Formats: sequence, structure tokens, C-alpha cells
Amino acid sequence: MPDCICANENKENLLFDQTVGALQEILIDPDFTKMQNEFLDKNCDEFEDNKENKLSYTKIFKEYVELVESVLDKQLNDRVNGYSQEKFMEQLKYKNFSKIKKTMLNDHLLATKGTPRGSYRRRLRHVGNYG
Repeated sequence: MPDCICANENKENLLFDQTVGALQEILIDPDFTKMQNEFLDKNCDEFEDNKENKLSYTKIFKEYVELVESVLDKQLNDRVNGYSQEKFMEQLKYKNFSKIKKTMLNDHLLATKGTPRGSYRRRLRHVGNYG
């Protein structure tokens, strides 16, 4: 039974890595850049350099998000066998949580072993004593 879990985990990691790789390729693709530039050129005259935001900014932003999401979703579906936006978003959440947890545990370990670097919290307290 553990072999199945491990194999499934490796398959999910591979799918995640393939998705990230495809995403990188899409974002640097000249066609993607062209699509963004065309959208910006079409809408840039609507914006003004002041503190107040117009309602039209929200509409333009929503259009931009929909455009980018649809292009990314289509491209990722075409490039990555088994891609699912929902699954990818869940993996991102999990990987971010795992990274933060690992950082916190590592920081705690450093603090409890009394290494010269100490913990992040202790470093912040140290900096606070000078302010």
C-alpha cells in the first residue's frame, strides 16, 4: 500500500513540475507578451496619474484577469497532460504552506541549538533594542 501512495505522490509532483515548467514557457513566449501589450495599448488611455481610481479601472482589470486566465488555462491544458486548474491551485497552497512550515521549524531549530545566527524573532528583538 505505501508504494501506491508514494507513486501517486511522485506523479502529482511530476504533474506540478510540468505545469510550472509550461507556465514559465508560456509567460516568456512572445505571443503571450504580444497579447499583453495589445491589451495595454488598447486600454492605457483610460488611466490617469492621480490617487483616485475610476470605476472603469475595475472593469479593465477584470477583463485583463479573464483574458490572462483564459489564455493560461487553455495553454496549460494543451501542454500538460492531466492539468487541472483546481488541482494546481491546491498544490500551490500546499507547497507554500510546506515551505513556510519548513522555514519556521528550521528557525526554531536554530534558535534552540543556540547557533550564532539565532532565530528570526530574536534577531528582530535585537534590532528593536536599537530603535
